[in-house]
This record gives sequence, C-alpha cells and structure tokens, in this order.
Amino acid sequence: MKKVVVGYGEYNAYSIDEIPNDFLETLCKRFPLDVEHCWTQKTEDLRITIAVHQEAARRKAGGHTRPHIPTTSQLARQLIKHGFRNLSKTHHPDVNGQVEAQKRLVDARDQLEQFCQKIKEPTDPKCLY
Repeated sequence: MKKVVVGYGEYNAYSIDEIPNDFLETLCKRFPLDVEHCWTQKTEDLRITIAVHQEAARRKAGGHTRPHIPTTSQLARQLIKHGFRNLSKTHHPDVNGQVEAQKRLVDARDQLEQFCQKIKEPTDPKCLY
C-alpha cells in the first residue's frame, strides 16, 4: 500500500498520518469523497482522496496523530535556527557583543540555509507526494 506524503506548505514531507486534525479536515474538504468529484479525478488524486478519508475514519475510531519524523533538511534547518539563536545571545550588539561577529553569524546562517536547499531527500517509491 502506498503512503501519502504532503508535498507543500507547513506540513511538507509529513505523511498523512502525521498531520494535525485541523489540516486533515482541510484536506477532507479539498478532496471530498463524493461521486461527482471523484468521477473527474485522475488516478493519483483519487488515491489521495481515499487515503485522506481513510485516515479521517481511523482517527474518528480513536486513532491518534502519529509523531512526525523530520527529514534531513528539516533537522538541518532546526539546527541552524537554534544555533543562530543561541549564538546571537552572545554575539549580538544588544547583549554587548560585537557588530562584526553578529554580521559573520548572519552570513554563516545564510550560507548554511542555502546549503539546506541542496539537500536531497530520499524518495520512497511507495509514497504519493
């Protein structure tokens, strides 16, 4: 069975069973389970519709949102964000740091963020994105 993975927005790279209930409800509205709508859908969209509604039914039966396992890129971005914040507490001029040190920190962060855009995430052939 193929797994459906969100391919955009705030929950990019989350599998359908990892997204919060409010976003699942949004997807249920975007992919309604009715004959009129499903009749004109492509096969991939129909599979997504079924997966979204199966997940909604699983949760209504007592199932819970599964924890999200971050991608390599997501983890790298978290490292950059938290590292930048932590180092800014030392190097920012507002806390008696040096302007030049903060500028270099900003430059380092920007270069690392550019590198993150080049990280290739492995794709799973069993997933619909």
